Amino acid sequence: MGDQPLHWLCHTGVIGLVSGIAREKIEVLRPEKRAALRDFWICGGEVLVSDLGLPDGDGWQLLRESREAGAFPYAIAMSGFGTFADVATSTEAGFRHHLVKPFEWDALKRLLGFALEECTH
Repeated sequence: MGDQPLHWLCHTGVIGLVSGIAREKIEVLRPEKRAALRDFWICGGEVLVSDLGLPDGDGWQLLRESREAGAFPYAIAMSGFGTFADVATSTEAGFRHHLVKPFEWDALKRLLGFALEECTH
């Protein structure tokens, strides 16, 4: 990827954590669904960290729409819902991981490290 920043779409609650892991290598995009999709598609986003509950939709649809537009980010879902059906829906939508809130920050930090590693190699 060289000197180009990775483009991350993050829930506002994790922006600080993402910034600490990836340092100057990231550009964080807005968390609102419609604006986020537009920005994500324009800059070819690599990593999506999304709550499943969004003000104007849900994270599953956000990722499905991204994929329909040709964007296949490393995706991590966060949700207060963690039934087998919820996790299965996240997997079906294309999320690589489904974190159930409340979760340990170290768990998200580990997954973000995997995303950074995969997206930079």
